[in-house]
Amino acid sequence: NDSSVRRVDGEGALLGMVENVVHELRSFRPDVAWEFIPLILSGQRYNDTVDLFSRAAVVVGPHGAGLFNAPLFCHAETLVLTFTLLPEHESKESNLVAVCSGIGMALVRITSFRSSFFGNYTFKNNDVLILKVALRNHLETHFAGMEVAG
Repeated sequence: NDSSVRRVDGEGALLGMVENVVHELRSFRPDVAWEFIPLILSGQRYNDTVDLFSRAAVVVGPHGAGLFNAPLFCHAETLVLTFTLLPEHESKESNLVAVCSGIGMALVRITSFRSSFFGNYTFKNNDVLILKVALRNHLETHFAGMEVAG
């Protein structure tokens, strides 16, 4: 993360947890080509950003401009999980919520870990375990009945 605001403190533990969940899901749905790609979008070429998001089944990240690529370039079936802002800043999230809702894209707001508009998200070991359970449950539920293109 190279952002100057809303950084994810403890990002390494969080990325490790997501990779672990992806590994577990490979046994849950071996018919799906699960791939985990952490992204830093600054400096990314536009065409590369479009390509990566257009292939994503799941997008996970903190609220911000980078996450808005999901409703712009992902398929409507893509699951978006976002870390949210504190209640006094929630109005800043309304555009993302409205656009995802308007195209029928599943947006799950993870409200356990919040940030101020200019603050950081901080994850501790216990928080990562809580998020792991939530992430796995959302993914299993979202993909349980989906057919896999062959």
